[in-house]
Amino acid sequence: MQRFNEVDSKYPVEIVDKEVMELGPFTVSKYAPADGLTKLNIGSFTNMYHYGWINVDAHDLDKWAKSFSFRFEKSNVLKGLNYPSNSVDLILASHFLEHLDRSDGETFLKDCSRVLKSGGLIRLAVPDTVLICQRYLKGQIKEFGQVNVGVEEASDDAEALFRLLFSGHGTLYDSKSLKATLRRTGFVDIKSKLPFESQSKVIQNQTLPSFPSLSFYVEARKPKPEITITEMKNRKLNIGLLSTRFFGVPPSGYSGLEQIVWNLACELDKMGHKVTLFAPKGSVAPPHGKLVETGEALHSTEVDWFKAEQDAYWTVKDNIGDLDILHGHNWFGFEYLAKLEKPQLKITHTHHGGLNRLNLASLAGVKRLYKLNLVAISDWMADVYASQGFASRRCYNGVDLSAYQFQEEKGERFLFLGRVAPSKAPHIAIEAAKRAGACLDIVGATSFVSDSDYVDRVKQLCDGEKIRFVGEVNHSTKLDYLRNAKGLLIPSTFGEPFGLISIEAMACGTAPIALNDGALKEIIINDESGYICNTVDEMVFRMKNIGSINHKKCRRRAQCFSTKKMTLQYVNRYQNILDGFEW
Repeated sequence: MQRFNEVDSKYPVEIVDKEVMELGPFTVSKYAPADGLTKLNIGSFTNMYHYGWINVDAHDLDKWAKSFSFRFEKSNVLKGLNYPSNSVDLILASHFLEHLDRSDGETFLKDCSRVLKSGGLIRLAVPDTVLICQRYLKGQIKEFGQVNVGVEEASDDAEALFRLLFSGHGTLYDSKSLKATLRRTGFVDIKSKLPFESQSKVIQNQTLPSFPSLSFYVEARKPKPEITITEMKNRKLNIGLLSTRFFGVPPSGYSGLEQIVWNLACELDKMGHKVTLFAPKGSVAPPHGKLVETGEALHSTEVDWFKAEQDAYWTVKDNIGDLDILHGHNWFGFEYLAKLEKPQLKITHTHHGGLNRLNLASLAGVKRLYKLNLVAISDWMADVYASQGFASRRCYNGVDLSAYQFQEEKGERFLFLGRVAPSKAPHIAIEAAKRAGACLDIVGATSFVSDSDYVDRVKQLCDGEKIRFVGEVNHSTKLDYLRNAKGLLIPSTFGEPFGLISIEAMACGTAPIALNDGALKEIIINDESGYICNTVDEMVFRMKNIGSINHKKCRRRAQCFSTKKMTLQYVNRYQNILDGFEW
């Protein structure tokens, strides 16, 4: 008792030593008043029990638990939690998850999600791998001997490290990997917490953190149930979509962001929602929607992006009167200023890339005032935002599959298709093609780039025969290249937020060969719908053996990323926000 007071004298619950309880009358209700909640404390060996909770362990500790008036259930949770779906309010699992391998761990977390009620909270505590390794490197690992007998009895620091991290454990986690695992298993609002801190006052007031000196703590919630398709059809919304100032919607050439806005606008319109599209002059309204022009299309990176977006907002703010929700697809989040005009307006923002210094500062300022309802276009991007302090929900991009004709027969030339910019790295595609002895076409934007010298260097690497520089083409010609390509090379190295071109290629039955960059491994199934390569050497090898890919499997993978699926995800997000489930 004294020891934890030294850790935090303001700890908000009376922690009672079992020896103290044995000295006089003990009433559980004094320490754990009835709150009507179903609370599971899983993997609760004798030093991790809590009053007022159902303490669950695979060991038979019933007799021990009764002697101290704990509620106990013997259960092997790997066979499933013995609770109905949507019946549990809170789950606590302290120093349990690391005893399972990754596969069993994900199975366990999925079952936790099953039994939790909508909005229910799970709190996990696991050994802090980073902290423990840092202590080892500083020669301080033996300090953990006070909380781990194995460390205390170890003959040297190396053995102490082994006993602390590996003995009896199935895996290790750091904060990033644990959060990613929670996200994969369906949890949202994933947050790191201090030992004596929780989103739940119940957890904070009724439980004691286990091994706070060597642990890290993460909490997450089960999301609100997905809206059914029937409910989506019955509830029609008035939605504003705000695009950038750079290209018209739909774009006449290649521009992934504006194409996604167009796909979303048309599918929402088809579903019967009222759509107002805010986009540059020359854009087109969806069939039953409305276009509000935000200024001339800029078609250049050599402009003040912040001012361009600011100028567009003055048009937006005068056309929000009847909107239910405003959905920004821009870079600085000016749409949040609409809250000043219409406080009840709900706003969400899809960021189609990373947060640099300027847009990071912009969104951080908004975050202090409002819920951002930020949407990431991949799990990888959601992890990046989380590391920068922003919660997000993931909605994958989608394409109109009817616009992409499947073709079984392929030509003999590989294809690079994207902006001719260092971030997209066409020079690596050229290197790979030369080493593979393959033919390659470089197709992509050269006007919307910030480094014209790089464009010239790429042109100089092309010989006009085996390696051809094509440059910019219209949408129809782009589709011809995608259908006929032997394979699509994606040599990005900047942290690809999504990789829309990989979907477009697979929709045509063309296999992408990509470096393992950003979100691409979420999109491409390695060895099935394309290849994810860790080196240029591997990319060269895959180019020489691309015939092993089944073109029909490429098309089937693309079908997982249809415009309709994307739009249903967004409508679900809109309705969650309107129902008060914001993030």
